[in-house]
Amino acid sequence: MILPILAAVSRATEIIVDKEVLSRQKLNFKTYLLGGFTFVLLIATVIGLTWGKVSPDFFKLPYLLAFLGIIATAVGWNSIFYRAIQKEKLSDAEPIILATPLMVILISAIFIPEERKWSYIVLALIASLSVIASRFQRKHLHFNIYSLALIGYAILFGFEALFVKVVLANCNPFALYPLRVLFVMTILAAIFRPSFKGLSHKNWISLFVIGFIANAYHLLLYFSYAKYGISVTALFTVLEPILVYLASLMLFKEKFQLRNIIAAAIVLFCVIYAQFI
Repeated sequence: MILPILAAVSRATEIIVDKEVLSRQKLNFKTYLLGGFTFVLLIATVIGLTWGKVSPDFFKLPYLLAFLGIIATAVGWNSIFYRAIQKEKLSDAEPIILATPLMVILISAIFIPEERKWSYIVLALIASLSVIASRFQRKHLHFNIYSLALIGYAILFGFEALFVKVVLANCNPFALYPLRVLFVMTILAAIFRPSFKGLSHKNWISLFVIGFIANAYHLLLYFSYAKYGISVTALFTVLEPILVYLASLMLFKEKFQLRNIIAAAIVLFCVIYAQFI
């Protein structure tokens, strides 16, 4: 199951770059979001025109409604996520973000019968809860407007996965992703009206890197949804925080914590065991 593993690696890489640009380069989240989307769209369009395929059934009402669902949820969680990350301390936001794969699995199990793969759901519960427990502290019991917004992000991300699964029946990932990006970017640009004045060459290079990584992540994610299903894919995305933590030890010199290593071992066990189910 190489696709979901590569998706987890690419997402972890994206989070590390997000942290670098938003924290150290101190870009405003509106500029960062729309600047990144600009390069995402350019790269996705080239890929889509080369390999994208759309079935005529895509234009039937149920699939168009599902596509509108993708746009609405993607606009919602992109607006919420980066604003909350900029305002909320990462240590406070992290336990909620880590719960996102669990939310995706539960939502898919409720609404799509074929996604009720209980062995994967149990493994995902164990893996997700072990990671959340390794980062959870008493101070995280406090919820403010930004932490509540992140809960909204997790829910919207889960529902977007449902809509993506439906649309992929008549539109391959190479075509779906640029269409999604075009509509989402247009709406976000109208809402936020960002300014790109004063961006340095380093900022533009970082935004290009984000565009490349985001394409890799979403295409791998969509292909994994189509081939393995949402529940299986979400189980492997629990690897993301483990990879981010290991990178933080090496790149950002963060403090080694035994409980994080134990959580990593549990996650790796669940992922390896999933290969034999």
